[in-house]
Amino acid sequence: VIQLAFYINVYYIYGGDLKASASVNMVGGVVYQILNLLAVFPVSKMATHYGKRHALIFFLFLAASGSLVSWFCLTPAAPWLQLVPMLLTAPGFAALWMLLNSMIPDICDYDELIHGERREGMFAATTSFVGKLGMSLAGLAAGYVLVGSGFDADVGAEQAEGVLTTIRILYCVVPAAVVLLAIWIFSKYPITEERAYEIRAELEKRRGKSS
Repeated sequence: VIQLAFYINVYYIYGGDLKASASVNMVGGVVYQILNLLAVFPVSKMATHYGKRHALIFFLFLAASGSLVSWFCLTPAAPWLQLVPMLLTAPGFAALWMLLNSMIPDICDYDELIHGERREGMFAATTSFVGKLGMSLAGLAAGYVLVGSGFDADVGAEQAEGVLTTIRILYCVVPAAVVLLAIWIFSKYPITEERAYEIRAELEKRRGKSS
């Protein structure tokens, strides 16, 4: 539903003025990327002190909160207010990409401990495939979501009653719901920081005996 941001900005906040909405879109893109870069430091620090799982859950909670806060910040009365939720969503999703990839080696260690084989290539390929599949399906579904909301491009900002409200609800609620589901999944993730070090020590001990 991230594609819906364009339609909310143009047709709800700016009343169909594409040129006016372009400026805030450009600034928003730059701000989002800067926040992503700045998030590297607190994400890294928190993951080091509290563990990857706890850090990821915390930052995902920020992302979910940012999505819900968007409902109040997407308003024609203050167009630039829509940049505020980025303070929460940008660090949240930056943490997702940083920590998710850093957790794969721990899973490879666990897999080796159980099965006696080192299979980084399989895990890397699977992760890459699932990620690309998700992005492709999301892009495909975006059009259906827009049509399903009742949006009619021919009438511009004069949409039928409730259409723009439906788009805003989808944009704010769907990401928050999915991220909360991800938080629940990660709360069940069994490889804690301590367990990861135990597995690493056991593998090194086993390899030493093998040598």
